Amino acid sequence: MAVLFVEWVGPDDMKSSVNIIQLDQMNPVLRGKDWYIAERFQKDRQAYRQLIFDVAMLLEPNLKKADLFKDIDELIAFETELVKIGVPDEERHDSGMRYKKMTLKDLTKLVPAFNFTAFLVEVFKGIPVHLTSSEPLVHYSYEYFSSLSPILKRTNRRTIQNYALWRVINSVLPNLPESFSKPRMDFLKSTTGISSDKKDWRKCVEATSKKLDYGVGALFIRDHFDHSSKAMAQEMIHNIREAFNELLEENDWMDKETKRVAREKANSMHEKIGYPDLFDDEVLLVKEYEGVF
Repeated sequence: MAVLFVEWVGPDDMKSSVNIIQLDQMNPVLRGKDWYIAERFQKDRQAYRQLIFDVAMLLEPNLKKADLFKDIDELIAFETELVKIGVPDEERHDSGMRYKKMTLKDLTKLVPAFNFTAFLVEVFKGIPVHLTSSEPLVHYSYEYFSSLSPILKRTNRRTIQNYALWRVINSVLPNLPESFSKPRMDFLKSTTGISSDKKDWRKCVEATSKKLDYGVGALFIRDHFDHSSKAMAQEMIHNIREAFNELLEENDWMDKETKRVAREKANSMHEKIGYPDLFDDEVLLVKEYEGVF
């Protein structure tokens, strides 16, 4: 659940054969920094405030409105501070420039107000993963993480807890009972112009595809993909590599060491054509989801 930041495990951008813990700045509910501070988006902020209020009243009708609005305003003010220290999307296109690798110990020093060790232990609970202070990880927003601690230190715990709870509730709003649909759609209509919700079947398909992407992908390609086209594309790639290596041997402007490095790079190139090989191998596919069910 992305609250203060986004976390996931995936291939290291600098060494794709290795999976690594990765972190990035939080994704705000509204569309960007301007939506939290610019005067022209005051209407959007008011719609957001009303959404939180309406949802809270549905969950607990006996709340005092004045106290609730006070909590909401503090919650939004906290989120605004988080948004302000984030890097705008238009400055985040080069992931290589944003890539920062460090140990869990170094990250803890960078953000002393947050216990990353306890957090990650909870994230990996039930999984045979042993975390140490030397655990490598990658983050993509040094500006955000280096500025996070002061905000956490000066914000009262109640506000942080309210914000975390709100982000969890907001993430499941589309799946809550019909009574929660109206405030959500009122908010979307006011901020995006969307006037109708997705059909339940489409939500289910999208959720399944997101969580079980390999399984759904395998079912799709078995009936709707010409498998011979993948073989043709692979043959073409192999021919290009062979031709490159032949030209490499023939040229006279590269020394032996440079040729060796170029040959290694060409031969180590990963082929991602059409779909992963496990889509055609039921044993590998079952192994991919081993322990999930």
